[in-house]
Amino acid sequence: MPCQITKAYITKYNNPDKNLTDYYEGQRIGEIWGYQVEGLFRSDEEILNSPSQSNIRNTNTRKNYVGDLKFKNLDGDDVIYHGSNQVGDSGDKSIIGNSEPRYSYGVNLNAEWNGFFVAAFFQGVLKQDWYPSGESRFWGQYNRPYNQYPSWHEDNMFREELGNFDAYLPRLVGYVALGDDRALSIPNDRFIQNVAYIRLRNIQVGYTLPQHLTSKIKANDVKIYLSAENLWTWSSLYKWTKDTDVTSIYGSDRDLSGGTSGDGYNYPMLKAISAGLTINF
Repeated sequence: MPCQITKAYITKYNNPDKNLTDYYEGQRIGEIWGYQVEGLFRSDEEILNSPSQSNIRNTNTRKNYVGDLKFKNLDGDDVIYHGSNQVGDSGDKSIIGNSEPRYSYGVNLNAEWNGFFVAAFFQGVLKQDWYPSGESRFWGQYNRPYNQYPSWHEDNMFREELGNFDAYLPRLVGYVALGDDRALSIPNDRFIQNVAYIRLRNIQVGYTLPQHLTSKIKANDVKIYLSAENLWTWSSLYKWTKDTDVTSIYGSDRDLSGGTSGDGYNYPMLKAISAGLTINF
């Protein structure tokens, strides 16, 4: 089972202040800085008694409401903020993940019995994080109110009339996933996605005809088989949505996304099933 472990660090870069908006010395490539989320605001009283989130837009007025995200205060002051946005002065931001694929692997399995054979090739990534961009299909109407409404949002969204404070998504507000200072566009540990995956890239099942049959046509070897490509994929991301191919989140198709944004806008991975016959003389 070949496995490739990837870790890379910046050893030298012209960013003496270590601003988080650029590479900096000592940075591990792929670091995702963001906020931690404690849950959803449950009452107006809780909002009043919590550090101010006026630097983060849950609405255009920057006012918080029941059902909005409650960001965690890490530095102990009275406001949720990124400080000077530098290493050592990052306010309430911290490293919450890494976008680089680590531990890429492939597995070949083969078995044979009484002429029957099966061969399978699995491929995947054991560790990788992804935070959906502002244009991602992941957000649906949180991006723009006239966008598509993903079916998985329906039962996972906070609704005041239901009081479902354990919902995964906050109350529905358009544009909160679009813009540099908006609640869902700023990476946070609630919506960072584990995009590790395993995919069955190929499986082949067949039968090798016995020699006493193949000798009648003077053949050394005759096999009949069925082969399938990309038959199955599993990822933690699919707990929420299967609208996005987990293997294409960082490589959106330019023809589908306009070439500038919109992770997940790719042609789907095609499945193929074929039958074959091989004869060796």
